[in-house]
Amino acid sequence: MREKYVDIHAVAEHLDVKVSWLYNHADRAGLPCYKVGQKRRYRLSEVDAWAEQNRASL
Repeated sequence: MREKYVDIHAVAEHLDVKVSWLYNHADRAGLPCYKVGQKRRYRLSEVDAWAEQNRASL
């Protein structure tokens, strides 16, 4: 089964951070996302891998 894409609010809840933190740091830190029109979508498995890889700098 294919993993669903989620919005930034789901990512913030998953990581237990504020949405504003994600907006301020995600681009600089290279959080993987998919741009669909004007919206960004995420896969939680990729977010988890990114967080694990960047845990010292977050």
